Amino acid sequence: MVTSQQMLNTTEIILIKHTCCGMLSFSNADAVANISKNLGPAEEAAIQEAFRSDFLPFGDLEGTLKEEVQWLKESPLVNKGTKASGWIYQLEDGRVRWVV
Repeated sequence: MVTSQQMLNTTEIILIKHTCCGMLSFSNADAVANISKNLGPAEEAAIQEAFRSDFLPFGDLEGTLKEEVQWLKESPLVNKGTKASGWIYQLEDGRVRWVV
């Protein structure tokens, strides 16, 4: 996003999330435990270092979308005046719904 704005003069950001997203289905603790189980306990430190124990799961699709669009609007990394909107792609019926 920052590269796109600085190198390509992007003036609008459209953030799209989707229903039935796997990121809604686990916590950070679940991710660390599962990855550690799959890769082995010796790799747990590398997992912690690489992801800082935050795999960015979320429990509220619309709420998270609103927070992320707000972040885009307030971030000093995003050019002032950039249009930012948030949408949800509904896998159930193929529709795209505007949220913010």
